Amino acid sequence: RENAQRMGQLIDDMLTLSRVSRQEMSRQPVDLMALANEIATMLGDSDPQRKVHFKIAGQAIVEGEAGW
Repeated sequence: RENAQRMGQLIDDMLTLSRVSRQEMSRQPVDLMALANEIATMLGDSDPQRKVHFKIAGQAIVEGEAGW
């Protein structure tokens, strides 16, 4: 069941990628440090017993599609 759910998620992600790749990219500033902090928080929340320390570099602003 778990593998079937994973496969379903993979298919959904591939369909999303297909739709996104057909659209014009809307470039805007993206703060990679904020994105990395958000991911670190999500990972920490997913397994609170696991003690992991993230070292995230300083400010990094790039131009890209913020929604993806």
